[in-house]
Amino acid sequence: METTIKTKFSDEFGTFYGLYVGDILIHREYCKSAAKDVQRQLTDGLLLADIIEKKLKKFYEPKIERLKGHRIRTENDKSIANNVKIKTNNIVVNKYSQYGLNETEMKELELLISDMKRKRFTYSKELSNYIITNKLGHKYPNISGKLTFQKGRDEWDLDGAFPTEIFNIVKKELGLRTQNSGAIPTKFTPFAQKS
Repeated sequence: METTIKTKFSDEFGTFYGLYVGDILIHREYCKSAAKDVQRQLTDGLLLADIIEKKLKKFYEPKIERLKGHRIRTENDKSIANNVKIKTNNIVVNKYSQYGLNETEMKELELLISDMKRKRFTYSKELSNYIITNKLGHKYPNISGKLTFQKGRDEWDLDGAFPTEIFNIVKKELGLRTQNSGAIPTKFTPFAQKS
């Protein structure tokens, strides 16, 4: 199957790498190397359904194995509406677990959403400016940082930004709009890694 990879942006999915057969989108990934890996496997003759099944197993099986045999209880034995948080030994599962974030990222994301909901920002740029102006990089060091964008030959950095997968969650949770400049995010450096 002859496929091509195209970098695309949509309000629903943010920036993604689409695998196309002709003009038909057959699969999307959020990392270029993952898209190239799927493309290689398709070229090697594997079926897309088998590739996706293998990816899902690789992602979910370790999580399922860790949960087996544990009695799942809600924190303090209470159900927390809208933000179910379940502790099983050292594993925390909350409403952001489905996105494959680690425990630190989930905690920071939960804190960010909680802190920023009452600010009622309209645009994502307002949130980024607020984070920088109020020096909040230390509060969300693993999920916020510097994001490099590219549009044509131009390249620039935005401080107080988020990687694509986290940005999509933040945008949805806070009801943010983007100004959709058509720029593609190319590299994310969290505040935790900046000197």
